[in-house]
Amino acid sequence: MSDKLENKVVIVTGDSKGIGAGIAKQMAASGAKVVVNYASGRESADKVVI
Repeated sequence: MSDKLENKVVIVTGDSKGIGAGIAKQMAASGAKVVVNYASGRESADKVVI
């Protein structure tokens, strides 16, 4: 990903596991601030944040 995400806020729905978690981590690694959303499984969502 490019630096176009630097200091941007992104929302990825269903990002507590699987593809959503991977996308959220990639966006954060690219400088974006990521909003973590989950329907169930707060433990999984917490792992994405850490």
